[in-house]
Amino acid sequence: VAICTNTSTDDPEPQICADGAGGAIITWTDNRTGTGDYDIYAQRVNSTGDPQWTDQGEPVCTYKTHKDSPEIIGDGSHGAVIAWEDSRNINQDIYAQRINSNGITQWTSPSAGGKPVCTFTEYQYHIRMCTDGVGGAIITWNDARYGSNNETVFAQRIDVDGNLRFSAENEKICIISNNMDEVNVHIISGDNGGAIIAWEDNRTSGIDDYLDIYAQKINSTGDAQWDDQGKPVCTADFDQWTSSMVSDGSGGAIIAWGDDRHVSREDAYIQKINSFGDAQWTPNGLAISTKTDDQYHPEVCSDGAGGAYVAFTDKSGLDEDVYAQHVNSQGIPQWTIDGVIICNENDYQYDPEIISDEVGGAIIVWWDYRDGNADIYAQRVEKIAVFLPSDGNGGGDDNVKSEVFDPTMIVVIGLIVV
Repeated sequence: VAICTNTSTDDPEPQICADGAGGAIITWTDNRTGTGDYDIYAQRVNSTGDPQWTDQGEPVCTYKTHKDSPEIIGDGSHGAVIAWEDSRNINQDIYAQRINSNGITQWTSPSAGGKPVCTFTEYQYHIRMCTDGVGGAIITWNDARYGSNNETVFAQRIDVDGNLRFSAENEKICIISNNMDEVNVHIISGDNGGAIIAWEDNRTSGIDDYLDIYAQKINSTGDAQWDDQGKPVCTADFDQWTSSMVSDGSGGAIIAWGDDRHVSREDAYIQKINSFGDAQWTPNGLAISTKTDDQYHPEVCSDGAGGAYVAFTDKSGLDEDVYAQHVNSQGIPQWTIDGVIICNENDYQYDPEIISDEVGGAIIVWWDYRDGNADIYAQRVEKIAVFLPSDGNGGGDDNVKSEVFDPTMIVVIGLIVV
């Protein structure tokens, strides 16, 4: 289904969320004016894929400056909250807007440009967000206000009416000094309107600049619930990075990451932390795959029973392939050691995304070059690693011969929407 054919950009950065009524809301960056400023637009589709708003989408922000990297979450009322990076104040800032079920902006007009979330000096970027459970959002980002060599983690809650709810002090999730970096934030909704935030952090590495994984839990007013500056998730030797996170269903989180502790290759690891931030599985993480060569870009989703599915790229063969593993609530892998093959067709398959199918299994999508160009393929798995409904190398659209990129997905009433 074509959402917008008039963006006039090579990379519209589409993002998607469920609308709570069987459909979805999609947002993207848009250069239809030809000015190079790039605006933010959105479109809603119903359960049969029919666009519900103005043809080519409704404007979210058309303020005369460059906007990019939008993120979106549902507002619980068939609308959405959208946040983006914005350069109207020269340095990159964070702005947000809420749109209702009819695509009408709720906080400002599109031309007024949304509500400021953070306009502090220097750059704010790499937005991630989750719902606050009452129509607003908790937004986290990397922040360079203390210098480009001391990037820090900040967060802010914006309520259903567009008001900021965290104090200036409670915005500071992790601000370790001494030229340390905290980068690549991730966030999930926590208990009672709060959130859990994870990031990569080089505080322990000194001059070696190696990254570890840390996390923090905040309540609905932004108060830290765990150790000051966060709980360590993995502090193994060398680098740990590109973490992916999902709720464990009991107030904690399950986090997956790429790990360089074996120096000669990257491996995939995972850890479960409880509602107090304490590790529940193997200290410094459970190995998902440690085969020769690289296993990277692990993505995680819940299995609905306190465990998780992990999909990752495996480079141990001639080409890159997609593998997956199921880990139960006790941290015990349920499938073959080093994971099962999801797709090992000819040429490259890589960078999978994974989501629960809401009935105990998971759906995986990935980039696929089996036909010589970038396509999107998908596969569904059950707890016992049965592939449904296509063969073991995924289902895709062989009639699309152009390049397609950056799949993002949701599940609506058991159906995948990409």
